[in-house]
Amino acid sequence: MPSTLETHIENLSTALSELKATGDDGFEGLIAVTLNAITGIPFRLANSGYQRGVDGKSAFEGAVAFEGKLYTNDLPRKDVLSKIPDLVRHNDHADLVWVLGATCTVPSQLADDLRADGAKEGIGVLILDWVPSDFPRLAVALAMGGGKVED
Repeated sequence: MPSTLETHIENLSTALSELKATGDDGFEGLIAVTLNAITGIPFRLANSGYQRGVDGKSAFEGAVAFEGKLYTNDLPRKDVLSKIPDLVRHNDHADLVWVLGATCTVPSQLADDLRADGAKEGIGVLILDWVPSDFPRLAVALAMGGGKVED
């Protein structure tokens, strides 16, 4: 990877770690804006407290829901494994895509379990995390968001 690109990715990681976790101007809001820019679907954030397995979802019925996890260290398994069952318990979830946006690496075992939980319920699971590679999936999604994400 060219050193300038590596520097940009490191700077992005640093900027993400400085965000607050919740709210329109936090990491959750950034995920909502990014998904809106990519899909053209508007998103609403959930209120704080018990969120029924999502930090936000599309303004339209069904379609897409997301969970945002802002961590500088490992992602605790318990923090996400209950999300899909909570979503299923409280939503009509046919044809739904559940997106996990995380500023850290989602371990393969957890990713497999989330995908299996989703598959049992007919829910597609997309994980946009920060695997140390040339292009972390979260960084690629943010880049796809273009100008909407920059603000």
